Amino acid sequence: MIQQLIKILDPSHIDYEALDFHTYCVADGVKYPMLYSDLEEGVLHYDILFKEEALREKLQTVAPFVIQLNFEDELQKEESEALIEQCYGKNGAIFFATPLDFAEALEKMREIFYLHDETGKMQGVLRFYEPLVFEGFVHTAQKEAQSALFSKIYCYWCEDVEENILIQYQYTPKGIGYKKINLHTKDAA
Repeated sequence: MIQQLIKILDPSHIDYEALDFHTYCVADGVKYPMLYSDLEEGVLHYDILFKEEALREKLQTVAPFVIQLNFEDELQKEESEALIEQCYGKNGAIFFATPLDFAEALEKMREIFYLHDETGKMQGVLRFYEPLVFEGFVHTAQKEAQSALFSKIYCYWCEDVEENILIQYQYTPKGIGYKKINLHTKDAA
């Protein structure tokens, strides 16, 4: 099952207008107690969603992280696969594919994470990286919010409440499209 999931998340399978895609994970450090130490000791590129230095320092071990997965470099591939195995199935991570480089992808996720009122004042944060929250947000958000969520994002993947099901969300001219991928079938990849 995990190997099928890894194959689905590998961005080399995306063929779209000659763009190169990257796969990222947004994971909650609270749900994965060893995540911070694994990232610190590893080679994957990552950062915390919090911008404020005080929060970054105080919450660095339990913060939400944006992590770039890599399936080409052997050491990074090994760590990417271990991260997927660690995160999938615990309702604390989503994955997404985009042509954005790491700095741009991090900024994009911060745009989603921080909630602002109509005057631009920060009102709070959205834990969009929890699959249950993400799913609720995708289905209830207004058209403008859906469009902003998917701007420059090819697709998002998150687990479903049904075990061994991965949901892929994509923005279409008709709205949010999604498909369920059964990770126990041969055609899951």
